[in-house]
Amino acid sequence: MVAPMPDPPGLLPAPRPTGDGGAGFDPRDIASYYAFPAGYDGTGTTIALVSLTGAVRRRDVDAYFSALPGGAPPIEVVNLTGKSGNPPADAALAVSLELLGSVAPGARLAVYVAGDTEQGVLEGLSSAISGSARRADVVCLTWAMGEASVSPGLAAAVHQLMEEAAAFGLPVCAPAGVWLEGNLRPLFPATHPFVLACGATRAVRQDTGLAELPMVAVAGPPSASTLWRAEPWLATATGASAAGRPVPDVSALTGGDAGYRVHLDGKWTSVTAPGTAVCLWAGLLACLRQALGRPWDVTGSLYRTLGPAGCLSAPAWDSRVGWGTPDGERMLAKLSALDLSGLVILGQQDRVDSLQALAPAKLNLRTVPPGRDRSAGGAPLPEHRYRRPTGPGAPAIPVRKPARGRRASPPAPARRGR
Repeated sequence: MVAPMPDPPGLLPAPRPTGDGGAGFDPRDIASYYAFPAGYDGTGTTIALVSLTGAVRRRDVDAYFSALPGGAPPIEVVNLTGKSGNPPADAALAVSLELLGSVAPGARLAVYVAGDTEQGVLEGLSSAISGSARRADVVCLTWAMGEASVSPGLAAAVHQLMEEAAAFGLPVCAPAGVWLEGNLRPLFPATHPFVLACGATRAVRQDTGLAELPMVAVAGPPSASTLWRAEPWLATATGASAAGRPVPDVSALTGGDAGYRVHLDGKWTSVTAPGTAVCLWAGLLACLRQALGRPWDVTGSLYRTLGPAGCLSAPAWDSRVGWGTPDGERMLAKLSALDLSGLVILGQQDRVDSLQALAPAKLNLRTVPPGRDRSAGGAPLPEHRYRRPTGPGAPAIPVRKPARGRRASPPAPARRGR
């Protein structure tokens, strides 16, 4: 089931100056463009992040939020590395915090700093999902690795953890993959069926402004996992012929001819990377969680209800963008009308007890840094690199005009046309 992408595209909000001669999108403008539900900012929710490459760059994060009316959100850092002192600061984590604190300013952000090994991956995910002291409502993962780098022990442990997260109604968001030579290369852990695999769109300059477009012009065969089979409901909805779990599920803007305006290395600049789409979706899910007042089956409702009902931009699942980009107001309206009482949510003690068997010491895990893929000759995967916006144009993704705006400030940006 590969849907054609209609034309013309909708126009994105205008980028804002960065101070280094460039310009980047204000994340709040993109949240308004995607119609994040008005009146909800994630208050009362917790977004958990797992960092494998360092801790918070406080000076950049503080400088970023000092320029916002509401200031910085609550940020708590948990060091799981077992090393004394502060871990080295990480630029990618700073970008994630700045985006999340912009689109879901009321949410608390819990950062788990783990080691860049398979055992570190498991420790970070276990802590974010079980989190007895910091119960998460959304897990945001902006790192990824090639499936060829995943050992059987790690794959088995992550599978159990994702089943636990699904039972809690806890959504886990991760980058669907990286685009290489016109093809989407699926990446772990987003290839697991219970993870929300977040794909990418890009901003392309046109005569009348910047338009949001897919990464390639023509939809090809779906990209699929070699680790996990597609759940029956997922295979039916996507029409994928491959046995593996297809990606992406959804998409959001990651950059292109303009990136996101952030504060890094002591200055305002613009960045683009697959992880930015993950942050937008994690922030939206936190706002929806606040609005609904309870968790729900995110991936299941996406394929069974939200996507087919037209609550996202794609009229049908598409191999480039999944169900497309969000319309938060439509998603909330549809979810509010659903009976969510059938979802069984485990209690907090159940979380802790059910994860005791997953202690890292009991698993045969490699100590090779997971960000290095053997199939790529040991080179760091491209998705870890923040880069300046570049790239050619492509046909438009489907867009629609949301029902109403998000909030009074910042000034309302351009909205998508129907």
